[in-house]
Amino acid sequence: MDDTEFEVGDLQREDGGEAEHADARRAGLFARSRRVRGILVVGCVLLVAALLLAALPNSRDTLASLFGRATPPSATQGVKAEAYYFVNGVPWGTLLVDGHPNTTTPLVLQPGRYTISYNAAPFRPLRCVLSLPKVDADTCRITSVSLPSMTDQGTPEDGYASAIDLRADLSGLPSDQFQALQTAIEAAVTTTLPPATVQPGDHYEGADGSAQIATRALIATISYYPDTAAGLVNGVYQGTLCRIMLCQSANERYDPQQDWGVETPVAAHWQFTTPDGQVIAAPPASNPNSGAYDQGAWEGATVQWNNGWQVSDTIADPTSQQAYNASCNLAASATYAISRAQQPTASNPEVMEVDADTPASGCLIAWAPAPALGVYPKWSYLLYRFGVLLAANDQAHYNFPLLPVATKGERALAQQWAARQGLA
Repeated sequence: MDDTEFEVGDLQREDGGEAEHADARRAGLFARSRRVRGILVVGCVLLVAALLLAALPNSRDTLASLFGRATPPSATQGVKAEAYYFVNGVPWGTLLVDGHPNTTTPLVLQPGRYTISYNAAPFRPLRCVLSLPKVDADTCRITSVSLPSMTDQGTPEDGYASAIDLRADLSGLPSDQFQALQTAIEAAVTTTLPPATVQPGDHYEGADGSAQIATRALIATISYYPDTAAGLVNGVYQGTLCRIMLCQSANERYDPQQDWGVETPVAAHWQFTTPDGQVIAAPPASNPNSGAYDQGAWEGATVQWNNGWQVSDTIADPTSQQAYNASCNLAASATYAISRAQQPTASNPEVMEVDADTPASGCLIAWAPAPALGVYPKWSYLLYRFGVLLAANDQAHYNFPLLPVATKGERALAQQWAARQGLA
């Protein structure tokens, strides 16, 4: 190696270089601090702008227009509120909307999604979802209900509205509870009403089912029991829902204050005895039912649930309206059958029922064809007493010539009952 010498010295300049390096560090820190403050200021401005936009209506559309993009319409945009009634409910049920009790009808819903719950033991509980606007995932059953309204002339006019089906009807009962209800109603309509007196000269139903005239005073008793021979069709028929032996109005508008009514077909059995108890006649049971709901004798009952079925307001109470209706139901059934046979061309006849003084004493049916060209036909008086349907005035004898003719005393009774109703 040669003898070249190297001198190692301090790299810092002696002319103030250290001071310049410190200044550079301070300048860098200041620049970074300015950038941080700038970012904070910009963030605050954006936050204020976002809050202002959120407070403006249609802010999404406003932003979209600023950036030249169209926003698709919302699914509920333009959807109006809608009113819903309820059908097929019972007075002891509990109705919840989104978990809150509801007693309002109709229920007015704004656009959105709702959960409907209905509990009314022993019916199966209901829980379903309803959306407005409707979507395929909805599970509530929607039907229509008739709403009588008034026209400008003040006459009733039926309109229709949407209704939520609560499904508390005969078809929604479990089999064991339906059987229990049927048993309770059958027991309630199986009864014998207090007797009435057949005066000498009055008609009554003989042992062979024909009309007879009493030659002495007789005691008449009428018994009712379920008509198991009635040929009912399960399902809905002419606005009525039937299941085996029980029927109710189909899709009836739900009113928590209204009783739940159920009907069943009944047959009647007359028995005639002397005052000392000797049986003179016990004709076959009156069984006018022919399968259609409006062609038979029907009896109703009011039904409640309190850890078991409770049935009330039936013909078993001789003072109840149902007991009086029983005779008129038999009379109406007999009138319907005879009018089909003897007046087949009479469409939509007018029929009025007049109760007797006691349920076992009968019923007056006032019958007339529908008015034609503004002419109102005279009333035909059909007197139902002691199992026999009688022509109780000349007009009835003219329209129904095959009916037995009422005696003078029976005609006077028919006129008396008609006058009570304002017909005579």
